[in-house]
Amino acid sequence: EGQYVMMGETIFNVVNEDNLAVIVQIRSEEIPKIHIGQEAENTIEGGMPVGGKIDFIEPLLKKNAKTMTARIYFENTNHNYKVGSLVKVKIKGFGK
Repeated sequence: EGQYVMMGETIFNVVNEDNLAVIVQIRSEEIPKIHIGQEAENTIEGGMPVGGKIDFIEPLLKKNAKTMTARIYFENTNHNYKVGSLVKVKIKGFGK
């Protein structure tokens, strides 16, 4: 069996699971409390926490938006996390 592929069509993605990114939404009123380089803790259900750091914060709040996007990279060399996993994130120094 087979399938035809059009030029430019993605047929597979290569992913390095040793380092993963978590994309989080930060409420607009909480944005002043975060900064690039700030430490965060990522946890999957029943898993051990894994440390990471914020490496990107969306530069502008879009009109009528209530959240901004931030990205946290963390090491995953033991491959406990899979691409697409849902995680809980605690940003250190963020408060309750």
